[in-house]
This record gives sequence, C-alpha cells and structure tokens, in this order.
Amino acid sequence: MTIVLNSNHVDRVGNVTGRREPSSCQANREADDTRSRVTFNSEDLAVYKGGETISTNEIFLIAGRNAGEYVIFSPIKGVLVSCNHAAVHRIKRGIEENVWPENLSPLKGILDVPNNFNPNDRFDLVTDFNPIGVMLELTTDCNLRCRYCYANAGDTPKSLQWSVAKAAIDLIAQNARKLKREFSIFFHGRGEPTSNWNLLTRCVEYANNIAAENTRPLIRMATNGVLSNEQLDFIIKNFESVSLSLDGPEWVHDRNRADANGNGSYKHAYRSGRYFLKNGFNFGIKAVTTSDDVDALPERIQFFKEHFPGISVGFEPLNEFGRCKESGASKPNFDRFIQVISEAMDASPDGTYSYSGVLRPEVIRMKFCGAMRPTFGVHSDGRVVACVGVPLGNDYSDAFCYGEFDFDRLVFIFNDQKVQELRSLLIDQFSRCDGCFAKWNCAGDCPSYRLFQEKLGHTDSGIPIKCHLNRELLRKRLLEKLEKEGQMAKSITE
Repeated sequence: MTIVLNSNHVDRVGNVTGRREPSSCQANREADDTRSRVTFNSEDLAVYKGGETISTNEIFLIAGRNAGEYVIFSPIKGVLVSCNHAAVHRIKRGIEENVWPENLSPLKGILDVPNNFNPNDRFDLVTDFNPIGVMLELTTDCNLRCRYCYANAGDTPKSLQWSVAKAAIDLIAQNARKLKREFSIFFHGRGEPTSNWNLLTRCVEYANNIAAENTRPLIRMATNGVLSNEQLDFIIKNFESVSLSLDGPEWVHDRNRADANGNGSYKHAYRSGRYFLKNGFNFGIKAVTTSDDVDALPERIQFFKEHFPGISVGFEPLNEFGRCKESGASKPNFDRFIQVISEAMDASPDGTYSYSGVLRPEVIRMKFCGAMRPTFGVHSDGRVVACVGVPLGNDYSDAFCYGEFDFDRLVFIFNDQKVQELRSLLIDQFSRCDGCFAKWNCAGDCPSYRLFQEKLGHTDSGIPIKCHLNRELLRKRLLEKLEKEGQMAKSITE
C-alpha cells in the first residue's frame, strides 16, 4: 500500500501551516488526513535492514512489525509505502536505475512528483537579524524547589533590570512595525516568572502601550501555577497562552514539585489549571516523567482526562541536569516510556496526550524551535542567548550565548557571526542525522541536546537515547497510519 501524505505548503520556517499549541518549545503539531493511496503486489527477492537509506537522504527503509515486512518513507516526497522484501528490491532498483516493473508504475508516478518543499531553500538565513520575539528571564528566583529542576531555581536569586527588559521590548516592537508584524514576549527561564511579579506586569503593560494601533502583543509564559486570584485574572486578560507545570495526581506532583519547606504545590497548580479551564483560557500542561512515576502514566493520563478534558498535555522524560544530582531524581526507562506514551497517543488520536519529540508524519521541519529563528532570549544578567532554557555552567552553553546588554548605552550588542551559525543549524546541516528516517520530522530535537547528545547517554546499540525515543515513536505512528488506511481501503472494496 502507498499513502500520499499531506502536501500542504510549507511556511518559511519549514513547518506545515497549522494551529500552534501553547508550548515552551513552540513546536507545530498540525497535520491533515491522507489524500490518496494505491496498492501493489510483488514476489520475493532481497531483504534490506530497517533504517537503511534507499537512495538519497530523502527516501528511507524502515522495518515493519513482522519479519519480511517493510515501510518505505519519504517525508520530503510525502510518500509512505508498505511492502514485502521483494518489493523493496524492485523499488530500490526503480529509484536508482529507473527500471520499474509495470505493477509499480503508480508509485513511480508519485515519486516523480516534485518534493513537498525544497530542503535547499535556506529560509531566512540570508536576511538581516531583526528579531520580533524575545524570551525574558525575569528572575532566577522561585517559590518552589522541584527535585528535578535543571537550573537549581531559587538557590541564587537574581532579577532582570527594567532597563534591560524595556530595551528588549523596544527592539522587537520597532522591528515588528518595520516588518508589519506582531511582536511576541515569552516569560521563561531559570526561575518562576511570577516570582518577579512587579517586573512582569510592568513589561506587559508597557508592551500593550507601545503596540501598533489595533494590534496586541502575543504574550506567553511557562509557570508553576502558584498564583493568586489577582494574578490569574491578570494573566487571562493579557496573555495569549500559558504552559502550566502539573505532573498529575497529588502524590506524583507533590513528590516532584515542593517548596523550600517541603510543602507540595499540587493544590496551587491544580487550582490554577481549573481556573484557566473554567474561564476558557488557552493553556497547555507540561508533565515531567521520572523513573519513579513512568509506570503511573496510565493513572496520570486518566487524571488529566477527568480534570482537564480537551487540554493538551505534553509528557517529557526527565533530563538529568541541575538538582537531579542532589535529589536522586532520574530519567525513566526509555523502553517503558515508549510503551506507555504510545498507549497514551493511541487513546488520543487528536494529539491531546503526547511527547514533544513525536511529530505526525505529514509535518516536515528543518528547525526544532525558536533558538534558530528570528527571536532572542535575555538572561537575568543581561546576556543574550538563543534559549533561556539551555542549562548553563557546562562546556557547551557558550555556543548558545551570542550577545549582551550594554548597560552604559542601554542597547543590545549581538555577535552576528554566532547568530548566523545558530541560524544555520538546520537539520540538513547536522551530519549525525544523515540516514535517519526521523530527521525531517523531529528536526534533530532540542539543539542543545542535539549538539551534545553524549551528555544524555546512549542505548546499548550506541544510538543517543533521545534519538532512539524519537525514532521508535515515529516508526509506530507510520505503521499505525498504514494499518488504518489499509482497513479503510478494505472496507471500501468489500
């Protein structure tokens, strides 16, 4: 069976145009149904290993569920094909030598169609760096001491100065007016943004005041949800969306997310989420998964279904940085995580419950997140970074720092060479991803992990753990899509 995947146009950053979920990574998830399908039969011949590149870096061979079953996947061509080992040999010969048997001519016609998008299109690389979005780290202080916090938030409090925040907002607003675009602010970083509430409200009010006539700045935030009624109302009135940290039932959440005195924060986060839901506010939930609670994922998913129906929940496996070294919190068994998150995804075909690395087969991307787009982040000390979420104090964080605030002249100084180097970190420029069938869908995952994956460990086969996770979950999605379409085709012909 051959499926022609969605061929909608691709926007300038390499994503199929669609809705955008509230997420700290700002990843596109939208995908449409398949458009058409053809079938073919073949005889037995050669056998190829799953994961092999058939011809170029655009067409891949993946092992099926059973011995002798294979999938040919071309995200660039927008083609997904199920076949046996005989068909694999004939398709390979057809692609490489242009010798096609008659029964495979429909597939040849599909592969001859131009690519869904041209990976050689460098998007915005040749343009000037005119950011229209900023990630502001308002503080490194926090009212919680989460046992897995990557940044040890709250241990060494430092606040962003108003002069720095104002200069950042002025810069993106000026660029937005010039480009006739909206500008956006994302409060995120190594602390809880609402711990510096006075600065947060000052930034929001200033941004609203200087926004172009008849427009409103897009303001987002990641928060732990320890909020008062006054704060909740302010957020609902002024924010576009929020990413709320809530790990699930009280026993899971409070074990991970307590304050400095050991008091759990569940009641606060739960209350905030329910308040958002009641008021129809746009928010998503981020739930971290550790070795202690990976087996409880079904219970956690049921909790979200009952208490937050229809709200998008992203389950993230723990990355062992920061406070993990002291608390003993550790990443989940990835095989178990793959199993349970797959079951969760099966139960929510609309993508309500998912993992950030999982993408629909129809979505092709060259960039994973805003770290490589025309936006910038500002740390509380005035350093300019590609992402305020990159763990600091290691041997690679400097790669993501490309400027600083000049406190004398009250302007930002950008290192143009570093900016261009980061903006060029597209998936087709990362040699480690060559030959990987998931590369055009995951875009290499988080660039900080992508550049230094050895920090996360490898599987027994030597594959970086995050890569193994992304590949297995995407492979499962592809096989499910083929099976679903096969059932549809059967029902039509009966």
